[in-house]
Amino acid sequence: MVPLEYNNIANTVKSILSFIISPQLQEKLFVVKLTFIGLTILFAVTIVYLCLHTSYLKIRYGINLEDFNSFYNHGQDSKIERWSSIKKRLQSDSPSDYKLAVVEAMNFLDDTLQRLGYGKKNIEERLQVLSGRNISTFFQLSKAFKVYEDILRDPDFSLPKAEALQIVNTIEKTLIELEVF
Repeated sequence: MVPLEYNNIANTVKSILSFIISPQLQEKLFVVKLTFIGLTILFAVTIVYLCLHTSYLKIRYGINLEDFNSFYNHGQDSKIERWSSIKKRLQSDSPSDYKLAVVEAMNFLDDTLQRLGYGKKNIEERLQVLSGRNISTFFQLSKAFKVYEDILRDPDFSLPKAEALQIVNTIEKTLIELEVF
């Protein structure tokens, strides 16, 4: 049998709950409920509006929503233009254009590596950092770098079109693996 004091507590709780869910009280509180629901919606809309139209998010979290929306395209057009001008040089029949394409492609890779934070002293050290990233084109890239150095050292260096095309394609594959393109 349940002790008498627990019975009294249970009856008190039941009477309070029945009063709270009684239709008479709910009818009287209906206007209050609607008022609070309306205020909640108003405050939520106000918060969203103020977050979007003030500098709060930028100050607090360093987030600029305009940059966030255009993140993936940021600077992509200029990279593609620069790369397409390098590829155009390979369509020429001039050996000097082939050499210039290789030099420009290697400089493009160097600039990209600097922007990505591989900030060593020179391009050779930045390329060495890539060896630890498991880049599949690293071996071909090191060969391409040697040709790049030969072109810079010897202006009369002979570079066939096929080799220049292979070097530029290797650099392009590396840039794709680095998720630049």
